Amino acid sequence: MLIDNVPALASLDGLGSLESVGIGLAVANNPALTSIQGLSALSKVGGSLEFRANAKLASLTGLESLRYAGGVLLGDNPVLADLEPLSGLTSTSVVLYRNDTLVDVEGLRGLTFGSVSIDTSAHLGTLEGLRNLRQAEYIGLTNCPELTSLHGLENLQTLTSLSLGRLPLTDLRGLDGLESVSAYVE
Repeated sequence: MLIDNVPALASLDGLGSLESVGIGLAVANNPALTSIQGLSALSKVGGSLEFRANAKLASLTGLESLRYAGGVLLGDNPVLADLEPLSGLTSTSVVLYRNDTLVDVEGLRGLTFGSVSIDTSAHLGTLEGLRNLRQAEYIGLTNCPELTSLHGLENLQTLTSLSLGRLPLTDLRGLDGLESVSAYVE
C-alpha cells in the first residue's frame, strides 16, 4: 500500500478498520500530513512500514496496536519527535535517518531481537530505549553529534555486525555485555 505525494493529505482518517497489510505500507512525500491516527487498528505489516519525507508529521500516534512489522523505516521527517507508539514491537529491523528532532529511541524499548540503523540524527542523545535488545543482526550508528555514549546497549549479547561512524564517543562502554560478534566491527 503506497500513499505518496498527496500534497493536501492532512490525516490518514478513513483507514480506521485496517488491521493488516500484507506486503508493506509506505507513506511518503505528503507535506501536509500531521496525523496517522487513522491507523489505530493496524496490528501487522508483513513487509516494511515506511514514513518518509512527511514534513509536518510530529508523532506516530495511531500505531499503538502495531505488534509486527517486517521492518520499520523512518526518514526525512524533520519534526518527528517520538517513537513511543512503536513500543509493542519486539522483533524487527529499524532504520532511522534525518529525523532532526528525535532525541531518544525510547519507543523501541520492546525490541529484544532485530537490527537498528540510525544515521544523521542531529539531536539523538541516548540509546536507553534499546535496553532490552539482546540479539541483533546489525547495529549501525552514524553522524549523530549528540550521541556521546552507547549506554542502553548493555544487555546486547550477540551481534552479527557493528558499524560506528562520525560519533563523539570517547569509549565503547555500553557494549559491556557483548559476548559474540560473528561478522565484523567497522
